[in-house]
Amino acid sequence: MPSAILVAAPFLPVTETTWTARSYAFVTLWSRPAADAVLDWLANAEIPPQSFLYWVDNSGGRLAPKLGSAWGRLCSRFRGLVLLSAGDPYQARRGQPYLTLARHAHVTALYNQVFPRIREEMVVTLEDDIRPPIDGLRKLVELMRGDVAIASGVYRSRRNPDYSCASQDKAAWSDVPRFDALPPKPFEVGMTGGGFALIANRALQAALPLRCNTTPDGGLMAWDGNLALDLTAAGARLLVHPRVRCEHLGVQSALRPAPVDRGPFAV
Repeated sequence: MPSAILVAAPFLPVTETTWTARSYAFVTLWSRPAADAVLDWLANAEIPPQSFLYWVDNSGGRLAPKLGSAWGRLCSRFRGLVLLSAGDPYQARRGQPYLTLARHAHVTALYNQVFPRIREEMVVTLEDDIRPPIDGLRKLVELMRGDVAIASGVYRSRRNPDYSCASQDKAAWSDVPRFDALPPKPFEVGMTGGGFALIANRALQAALPLRCNTTPDGGLMAWDGNLALDLTAAGARLLVHPRVRCEHLGVQSALRPAPVDRGPFAV
């Protein structure tokens, strides 16, 4: 039986001092044209003034002209740009499922290239298939107090679209809240996806390098799941904000509940 959702204590609204005083690193991996959704969000979302943009170009250079043009639109919104060329995107073999250990290992290696370079106080991860609400970051900033290491938006799991990409269990991707039955207020979780997340950089640096692996029951544990395990083991808290509902591009609710296989829920 699923456990009761632990709702977090009330949080104060973000003051302008809170919003402007911290420095932020926006990290996004680019490998496909669908990243136009990320461009639109970066051009229109609420962005703190002390923000830097870290782009990891994993398109094999094919998106380089688009990234250059995009920076012309975005340079007034960020204090600087760090552009890393990371080679060719992951290519799945024919007939291979979308979510594999090889794909997770590829993504983990990309994050391990960029995260050690970051010196800003807060890290914002924004994957190229996630579209958050315009005010999503401001809502997540409200949660980053005390021992909170990650505040995350909520989006549908790619493998089980009727469920959110978060786990109340602190040891495995289980006890996963249904996407359409979330509480109205922020709640604590044991794991959360990294599609749109705000991470305290001090906690992140202590957990590097990131890793992914196969679990004893044959499932997959990606970089974000393992990061959550490390942070909660160190006594940190992870919160999900149900009002920061993100569109997971290409993922829709199933017509009927998807069967749960023996592996964990995946991003």
